[in-house]
Amino acid sequence: MTRLRPFIAAVLVALAACVPLTAPRDTNDALAYAEGQVQGVVRACARLNDERRISLESAARCKTATDQAFAAIDIGRGAFAAGDITQAQAQLELARTLLLELEKITGGQK
Repeated sequence: MTRLRPFIAAVLVALAACVPLTAPRDTNDALAYAEGQVQGVVRACARLNDERRISLESAARCKTATDQAFAAIDIGRGAFAAGDITQAQAQLELARTLLLELEKITGGQK
């Protein structure tokens, strides 16, 4: 675990870099920011897997959770385009929940 700490710190810094400097203007912006965060986690999970720093089970969970997060974002964008802001916000919250799960999978959670 000690060897993972520098990498975990780097992952968290990369995720923090995805955090916008200004607040999203609307739900669609928030969905775009969430997508950037999920893309960062995809790269982190791939690197962790390539370096054998996570188990194959964790890598599979990461893949499943990122796929679900991307699906939620896509559904949210469709809902936003259709004017269903409530559904778009619900999908955004789902994506955020999945990001928290991904943080646990990658070891970002203490």
